[in-house]
Amino acid sequence: MDYHDDVILCLRKGQGTATGRHLANWISMKYQKAPKPLDERDKLRKFRELDDAFADALRQLDDPNNALGIPTGPPVRSLQSLENEQAQVDAEEREKQFKRQLDALLAEHDQPAASVGQLLQTLLDYDLWQEPQQK
Repeated sequence: MDYHDDVILCLRKGQGTATGRHLANWISMKYQKAPKPLDERDKLRKFRELDDAFADALRQLDDPNNALGIPTGPPVRSLQSLENEQAQVDAEEREKQFKRQLDALLAEHDQPAASVGQLLQTLLDYDLWQEPQQK
């Protein structure tokens, strides 16, 4: 007796009832083949395929000319370089602000820049000007 004979016999006995369907299901499960377990050679082959694919993906990511278009974001910078960059920007802004204030004072008091420069140089030469302390 094979699978088909068992199913037909089961259906005739149950005549399409729930019992017959239950028996048909049991018989079909009886004849199902269990998946063949992988032997060591197959496991090793699959592992090598996966390892090769992973290595290829890493090589593509490391290639500077890759055309994958993977967004990687901005380059990572150290905290020290960010602080140095911010200090530079702050110093430039202070210098611009000082120049604006100096130009406004020169215009307000109708003084040429050369005479103010001479005055400052004289004060510095005779140590009469104290530079402000750094914060």
